[in-house]
Amino acid sequence: MPIPIESSFTAFKFTAEETIAARTLNPEQRAYLQTLLCDAAEEKLAEEYDPQNRLRFVQREAYIRGQMDILNLLLNTDVSQLTRPKRYEKVESNSTLSATQS
Repeated sequence: MPIPIESSFTAFKFTAEETIAARTLNPEQRAYLQTLLCDAAEEKLAEEYDPQNRLRFVQREAYIRGQMDILNLLLNTDVSQLTRPKRYEKVESNSTLSATQS
């Protein structure tokens, strides 16, 4: 069982085996995600452009596209590639670049 981690959000520490099990979709989960993807695609196709409310249309399209992208990621990414994204690292300034610019 994953161990809760003290955090402002709900987080857990997983063993290697728990991580693999958590990342593996069973057939029912895969079918459910595929159904959600289908629903989002149908919703996107049903969206009609309203020239009086262009911003709403663009925002709705972007929202549905985001849903579809996430579902595709979950369905099509190799489990071994699903890792936490690296956090942005501070870029060190290049002292020779700043010296030549002054």
